[in-house]
Amino acid sequence: MPNDDAQLIERTLAGDESAFSTLVRKYQKPVHAFVRRKVGDFHIAEEITQDIFLRVYEKLETLKNPNTFEGWLYVIAARQCYAWFEKKRVPMANPVGRVIFYSGCLSERIDFEYIANRKIGRVSIKSGRIQGRLSKGK
Repeated sequence: MPNDDAQLIERTLAGDESAFSTLVRKYQKPVHAFVRRKVGDFHIAEEITQDIFLRVYEKLETLKNPNTFEGWLYVIAARQCYAWFEKKRVPMANPVGRVIFYSGCLSERIDFEYIANRKIGRVSIKSGRIQGRLSKGK
């Protein structure tokens, strides 16, 4: 199959638009599934998938080895998902009025100063202790 991809890429670069349509039909469902797993929404994944194939078409001539097309395609897909998460970041105010940023994924920023100054019952939580435990995974 990679050999078929290489031939389709060569034909696309030569100006054959039907060859690129064949590549899109071949990879559209798996790329959409990949993006949907990343962003969690079917319709947003459709939009991002369209952006991915537009980007692939624009950058196809920069692909050095056509036999690595599939891996190259998924790298572009992952970067487009990352760009979507970066665009989606919305500021949220925490209870003391400081603005923290939430991206909707696991790399959420935590306002350690707020956590350190907060008291739960009679126990005071220290910022250094929280950071240390988070880094150790406890």
